[in-house]
Amino acid sequence: MNETGNLNFDAGAEDPIGEANRHLDAGRWQEAERIYGTVREGEPSYPAAALGLGVIAYHQGRFEEADRLLAEVTREIPGYDRVPALRGRIYFQKDPPPDLAAITAALQENPADPQALFALALAYGRGGEYLRALDTLLEVLKVRKDYGEGKAREAYLKILEIINRKSPDGKKYERELSMILFS
Repeated sequence: MNETGNLNFDAGAEDPIGEANRHLDAGRWQEAERIYGTVREGEPSYPAAALGLGVIAYHQGRFEEADRLLAEVTREIPGYDRVPALRGRIYFQKDPPPDLAAITAALQENPADPQALFALALAYGRGGEYLRALDTLLEVLKVRKDYGEGKAREAYLKILEIINRKSPDGKKYERELSMILFS
């Protein structure tokens, strides 16, 4: 590895990460995975290869492996901007789906039940209904700011990463969270 953090490639050789990225972009995951794996054999902590392998693992439903790999990716790696949103999505996918019948029954009995509301928010997050999940998490946090020793706030922050904190919705929901937590 050279002083810039890149692997040293032969002057005439193609950049293997670039080649693997092209395979990944074209949906040739096996070939991309093979190349990324070869790069990691030579340099186990190479973050660009971890990013590629993490993306592949995510799309193949290997969420814990994807999260572990993506945690290795540093901000200066091209493509890092994808990492927070991917890790946010993984947060909602790695646990088994919640029991919607039990959630519905609990909410019929007590519409402000924070446990049922939190489970409902996780179901919305898992289904990609992020704004509904945020609205539901706000209800949880209104009832109990420290719900689940911070789990509701953690889930909320994961969704903000998914929808992009700097987007209009992201800014709006970040303000909503601040108003609840600091009131």
